[in-house]
Amino acid sequence: MPEKKPALFLDRDGVIIKNVPYSNEVESVSLMDGIAELICEALRLNYWVIVVTNQSGIGRGWVRLESYEAITERMEFLLQQKKAKLHRIYFAPYYDQAADLRWRQQPDWRKPEPGMFNQACLDYPIDLANSLMIGDRASDLLAAEKAGVARKILLSSEDCSDEIKLVPAGIKFEFHSKPGPHLLTP
Repeated sequence: MPEKKPALFLDRDGVIIKNVPYSNEVESVSLMDGIAELICEALRLNYWVIVVTNQSGIGRGWVRLESYEAITERMEFLLQQKKAKLHRIYFAPYYDQAADLRWRQQPDWRKPEPGMFNQACLDYPIDLANSLMIGDRASDLLAAEKAGVARKILLSSEDCSDEIKLVPAGIKFEFHSKPGPHLLTP
């Protein structure tokens, strides 16, 4: 078995790319300031870089799967332009009332459940005790906590004061205003 190494788990919208709710437009994709540098530093430090993103807009019928894929491709292209790369992207398009039955499955994958993290640990030798999750929602932190991710970081957003209030008592987390290499040092 290969030696375990830490993972940098990232949410997509509001962490890697600017959050444009339920967008079908590739033109709307732009990177968050500092994210490419954070990913490059994580790669230099030999982290797995893994995206875990809820995408219920697909299950709700508001976002076309093809649009999600095109937006993801554009995001990866913009990161590659800055020498940053992702090892894997896990997404949860599930919605319990989805018209398309494919999207009613895998309820344990939707954050705040830890399914995407658990799958990542099956796919990669991950050292959770030295891993971190960066998200912009309380559900990101809760999923990471349930999965056993050691460090959890909440990035500020327009509605961050509400998100801070939603983080369950007992979950230790840090609060930062933007992504960047500084987040890799505790």
